[in-house]
Amino acid sequence: MGACKRMGYKDDEGHDGNARWSLKRIGGIFAGLVAFVMVRELTRDGIHLIQQKTVSDVDMEQRLEGDPNFSSGFRELKADFPDDYHRMASQMASMIRNGASSDELRQAGFTSMRGFVTNHAAQIISASDNTLADIAHAQANVANGLSSENQHSCADFGFDGLRPDSEVGQSTIGDVAEITRLMIHAAHEGTVNPTRRQTQSLQDADAEAFVTALIQRGITKDQLGLLDSEDAIQRASVFDKCKLTVAIYGSVAEMPTGRSARVTAYMLAQAAAARRQPAT
Repeated sequence: MGACKRMGYKDDEGHDGNARWSLKRIGGIFAGLVAFVMVRELTRDGIHLIQQKTVSDVDMEQRLEGDPNFSSGFRELKADFPDDYHRMASQMASMIRNGASSDELRQAGFTSMRGFVTNHAAQIISASDNTLADIAHAQANVANGLSSENQHSCADFGFDGLRPDSEVGQSTIGDVAEITRLMIHAAHEGTVNPTRRQTQSLQDADAEAFVTALIQRGITKDQLGLLDSEDAIQRASVFDKCKLTVAIYGSVAEMPTGRSARVTAYMLAQAAAARRQPAT
């Protein structure tokens, strides 16, 4: 996995123990979540317009901006990244005119938005402390919501990223949309006024505080050990992955602003690096 650290801690019986852990997989939300939200709205309106076949680029853009739950994110994208916004709307409108299926629309939109977020990874992790801390709080809200609604989606949220077919309830979708808005805002902020950070590794004090917070939230030695390798995560139960997701994002959200921003930037940088690695 890489980017691992060995931390000492006391187990439940007070014995010394070691946990080797990694956050490369944590933060799969990085590209997947924003893509999920944007595609959900793009395809919802796109599917509604499929029968028309004559939908124009302007028609599509008006649909995207008309939903109160998602319009803030689309307005942010249109204002700060107009080329990406118009290219996405034009692509969806063209696909509808050419008779694309709903599944094709979802996949194309998902791929487009994943590309946007991955391409702006460096800018997002260069946003201000306050913005990254806000992302951490929004992530914690989503993790908590999903843990009650659907543990499979909760586990995906933390370790693989949400997919176009992920189940997210109405009570949580607003929090998901807020992360989308914040990610787009962070990409713009990191472009015009970047904050320089070291994201190759965590500071020792940040790492120790993070692991301590996980243990205080009831994460066991065995559950902490699941973060040691890709194989361990793949074998982990949905319950354990969801519990880790809630504990990880909750711990980061409760940290002081500067620390929360540093850990969030590290998590996002690790996720972005993992996505850039060629498949083996």
